[in-house]
Amino acid sequence: MRKIFLMPGVALFIIGILVVSSVNQLVDSTSVTGSHFYSHGVKDEFISQALSITRENVLIVFFNETYQHVYLIPSPQSLYVNNTTAAELAVMPVSNGNVTKYGLTYSLNSTGAIYDNLTGHYNIVVFAGTPAGITYYLLNAMRDEQLTGEIELAGFSAMSAGIAGIIAGTVLGPRKR
Repeated sequence: MRKIFLMPGVALFIIGILVVSSVNQLVDSTSVTGSHFYSHGVKDEFISQALSITRENVLIVFFNETYQHVYLIPSPQSLYVNNTTAAELAVMPVSNGNVTKYGLTYSLNSTGAIYDNLTGHYNIVVFAGTPAGITYYLLNAMRDEQLTGEIELAGFSAMSAGIAGIIAGTVLGPRKR
């Protein structure tokens, strides 16, 4: 009788621990990630795919210090942007590099930019010999917060059921014959 409760209890407890400990990786996998830029036909100018951004989104762009000319430009203007007009047309990133939205905090911890409270279609425009080393993440803060809560609830439920199974398996004695 003990094994009937003890084995599934241990398995559920371990599954619950794995789910709770991996919640950040599971939530991160739901974001839009990109590092592909296409040549705009102008030498040393590269443009990302169009990003559809809503108020719930946070856009994080990572690049190394050698890239001084990375801009977020509204899509209608991205076809007409050049090296001299890019700074005027660009959307300014969040100044302190941290955004807290719906209970989640996004931080840079490296060179890059964070954009928040935007609505519309945008492109990332890069003026460099190559856009290699630039990566962007379009995160939906509201969806990430909901998904985090749901995954944590499932993990804690599995852990609780596992603990109950372990207790039942250790407390129950063998059957009397």
